[in-house]
Amino acid sequence: MGDSWIVEDVVSVVGVFVLLTTVITVGIRQYAGVKRARAEAERDQDHRRLAETALLLQENTELQLREIAVHLADISARVESLERILKEVE
Repeated sequence: MGDSWIVEDVVSVVGVFVLLTTVITVGIRQYAGVKRARAEAERDQDHRRLAETALLLQENTELQLREIAVHLADISARVESLERILKEVE
């Protein structure tokens, strides 16, 4: 009878150890999953900010190119006018 109590105690201790190991393992995996999800969310937000910044810079560049095109057209018209005047003077 004494041996059956020892076996039951060993089985109980092993069972509790397996249960605790399982609970700890699941807890660690869940924690790692949450950390991974947060990191992905932060990375997505960083990408979103980067895309917004790139869009603003692109719009700014587009405006500058339009201004340059207007100035270039003005300079071209002035050069043509000067060429006509010079031809008339000759």
